[in-house]
Amino acid sequence: MAFNTLGSMFGMDEITSDGLVKIFLAGLVLVLLTWAGAYFAMKSLSDQLSKKKLK
Repeated sequence: MAFNTLGSMFGMDEITSDGLVKIFLAGLVLVLLTWAGAYFAMKSLSDQLSKKKLK
């Protein structure tokens, strides 16, 4: 409701369902990339720690 009243003041177009799906998909891709990066970073640190324990 606030978007309908305030959005026109700032020159913003209405959000359509098509645009909303694109926003959600872009957000999902960013979350998955962040999760994968964190997973591989932790795996790398874990591998390095296990190698140091063996020495």
